[in-house]
Amino acid sequence: MKRYVLFLFAVLLTITVNAASPLKVISGTTSFLNADAGACIEFDFSNSTWEKDETLKQHFQDEYDELINNSQSTFINTFNSSNRNLKFVDKESKPQYKVVVKFDNFEAKVGGFYRKVVRIWGTATIIDLSSNENVCTIQITKSEGTGDYVTKEAFWKSFDKFGELFSKLK
Repeated sequence: MKRYVLFLFAVLLTITVNAASPLKVISGTTSFLNADAGACIEFDFSNSTWEKDETLKQHFQDEYDELINNSQSTFINTFNSSNRNLKFVDKESKPQYKVVVKFDNFEAKVGGFYRKVVRIWGTATIIDLSSNENVCTIQITKSEGTGDYVTKEAFWKSFDKFGELFSKLK
């Protein structure tokens, strides 16, 4: 009986540890997500690496521009459909907030059925444009989407999941 209880405890502990959110608020508050306002978003891929070996641009070469454009639009569409209040808009709409997402590293791991799963590391900073005040800083650690057999598709799916997680952040 003791072994059974210890086994159950170990399983619950493993589930709890692995269930930690890949998005963690480092400073500030996420109340901006509940504001009926607009936000512009800026993605910074300039210093991002692929599996810490090469730059993202070196790894994807000719597919880089398409990959970045599709990833950004996937994130924005998912966020806007998942969040009822805050919406990402263009800069001409005079948004109240600016979200700057700086990506550090991406990596692909093999998931179920030998599909690739792309993980994201980085930092998101939210700025109130009326006061230029930093409202919130969010650490991104191992945010991953659903798997796909094609790395490029898995990359987009990671941004789909990232947009969903970001919209529901508390």
